Amino acid sequence: MSVLQLFYDYARWSGSVYRKLFTIVPWRTSGVAIFSLFSQFALLLAFFLPLKVIILIGSTGIPRYFPQSWASLDRDLLVIMLSASAVAFYLLHLVAERCVDIFADSGARTLVARSRKMTLFAGQEEFAKRVYQRMSRILAAGCFLVLVAVFFVLFYPYLFFVLAGYLSLSLLLISLAAALSDGVNRLLVEQTKLFIQTASGIGFLCLFVFMVADFVLWQGVGFMVAIISLLLSRQLLQKLVGALVDGISLYQKRLKINALFFHGHALSHTATVDSGSSIWRLLDRDIQQQEVTRFLVEDGRDTSNPVIAAMAWQEQDQQGVLCFNVEVQYEATNGKESREHYLLKIYDSGKHSLARREKELLQSQLAPPPPSLEVVALGDILGYAAIAYRLDGARKVPSKESSEARLEFTASCWSSRPSASTLDRYARSHPLLAARLYEQTLERLEAIALNGRGLDDVYRLRQEFDRIKGILDGLPCCLVSKSVSRHALLRTREGDVVGIDWANWALEPVGFGLPVADRVLERLPALLERAAIANPELVDIDPQRVMLAAYMAHWERLCLRQQYAQAIRLIPAMLSCLGAEETSRDDASGQPSASLLDGG
Repeated sequence: MSVLQLFYDYARWSGSVYRKLFTIVPWRTSGVAIFSLFSQFALLLAFFLPLKVIILIGSTGIPRYFPQSWASLDRDLLVIMLSASAVAFYLLHLVAERCVDIFADSGARTLVARSRKMTLFAGQEEFAKRVYQRMSRILAAGCFLVLVAVFFVLFYPYLFFVLAGYLSLSLLLISLAAALSDGVNRLLVEQTKLFIQTASGIGFLCLFVFMVADFVLWQGVGFMVAIISLLLSRQLLQKLVGALVDGISLYQKRLKINALFFHGHALSHTATVDSGSSIWRLLDRDIQQQEVTRFLVEDGRDTSNPVIAAMAWQEQDQQGVLCFNVEVQYEATNGKESREHYLLKIYDSGKHSLARREKELLQSQLAPPPPSLEVVALGDILGYAAIAYRLDGARKVPSKESSEARLEFTASCWSSRPSASTLDRYARSHPLLAARLYEQTLERLEAIALNGRGLDDVYRLRQEFDRIKGILDGLPCCLVSKSVSRHALLRTREGDVVGIDWANWALEPVGFGLPVADRVLERLPALLERAAIANPELVDIDPQRVMLAAYMAHWERLCLRQQYAQAIRLIPAMLSCLGAEETSRDDASGQPSASLLDGG
């Protein structure tokens, strides 16, 4: 979609919204716009008058470009009057802003009530107030623009022509660049606010340069007119930036706004898809043959005429990420054909952070590398981040084997040992498990347990809390994938389980992410022995301490979800990992086993 078309669509939509506002709440909408306009002029004067005070203090008398009526006043008295006026105008600005809030709140409530609908989503009253206030402020910014334009036409027409020419030229150049280049169009969509702010800054510099050139090369205008024009132009560009950013933000939420304010619109959670510019155009067969083939064959293979023989959708759990099973047919230089199978993941523009995290891990210096497929290509397809793995016979894990596969995969990750520098960098930006265990959580558990069972267990946990955190800090840190679903696991020809979703990787104490069940504790020594072959830090490690990390990770998740009753029931099993004395005490008290605790 072109920039001009986007402006046209926004103008049509905002026009319908403004008709609704002025039909249902005309006085409150006008009040918000008027008070917003008054607030901005009061703020402008509050910043302008101190400048005059400084000029006056630095002069021996009343400067000649000050109004003639001020010449008869005492200079010190004039300084005091101007300073008091600046304070008064700032107070008026604050009062006007408060009036804006009152009118916006009342108008939004009336609009929502007149739509006669049930509650559509959480926080809709505050959302309606923000929308109504933003729409009114955009209207006020438009009025401010008109008034400033009239001032420029009357007192500084050449500056008006420069400003109008710059805005028109900027819009034309941006529209042409977006129409000619998909990359520029995508940057405009992803970095809209940055583009607008940059254009505003350049525009102000152009106006300033023109004003200086006007004074140096030509006659220019009066000194006070020049100062006021400079301040107004800066304020105007800032208001224009705010109005454009608010308008774009509101237009992106138009389905929600329409459902909230318009009687005939229902809330739809279906995203609008522009097949010409969205990631979904990669479903087009011609684009796949051209762009996906180019991406996959950039690995230096000595082939010609690569053709995508099949490109099947691969089910996965991440929204905004396209995943395909791609079969590519190659014709080698000796005339023989060969076929390769790849797993291709393409990330939408809003998911680039996930792609960066996944690439960060795949390019890291973990020894040995994480249990993953061979990475064939890292880059982008039509500007969307993409990662390609070589499947080489790997197949999805069947549902009936998913629990066992998760356990194998989690234990395989322990073999990947981070270097000291990698762990240090990670710990500086991400708190480890022990650092995320807070005393405030125990206070909540005590208050909840007072009305039920388990208070003694909470007291025992408080006594051992520092000891537990010390044990966790002493455990080796290993690689962890926090999103281990069935769709994210494959089994290779050799029988190993590998992961294809590394966007949520982390470094945590060994044991983090293990299921808290008795069967895991029984298999844990064998799993640790296998992982210790590649990671010497796991040699002779106490399995009970590894299970403690598993329990504490599970306990943390329960507390974050506010499932405090289950968190309290888990405490005896957690404490049993501290030693034989605690274990025998728990057995004597008849506490439930770990497998029962896991089920809640």
